Amino acid sequence: MYWIRNPNPDNITVLLQPDFLSEDGLKQLFDYVAARDLQTGGVANSADGSERISAPQVRKSQIIWVKAEEQNGRLFEEIVNKVYYVNNFHFNFRVDYFKDLQYSEYTSDAVSYTH
Repeated sequence: MYWIRNPNPDNITVLLQPDFLSEDGLKQLFDYVAARDLQTGGVANSADGSERISAPQVRKSQIIWVKAEEQNGRLFEEIVNKVYYVNNFHFNFRVDYFKDLQYSEYTSDAVSYTH
């Protein structure tokens, strides 16, 4: 989990960052995911986010948490360093720390856009 403060909440931007991870980083991530069981993604059901519920009408994904463990320390460090870099040059959020990172897989029918 990470804590951020948006310096400009009226200006929410999405950034596509090609080649975000190195080839070695991608291999480490795929190996990490393959060694674990994905869980159904949920949504927060409480003000502090401590309670989660399954809500397939809102979120259709499978997730695992990538933890800063010794066996994947380089992977975690690569992701965090890239997030800091992108944030500093594009968003300028205040990022206090990273605890765990969420890996999510979505199916093609999981995303819908309303205009």
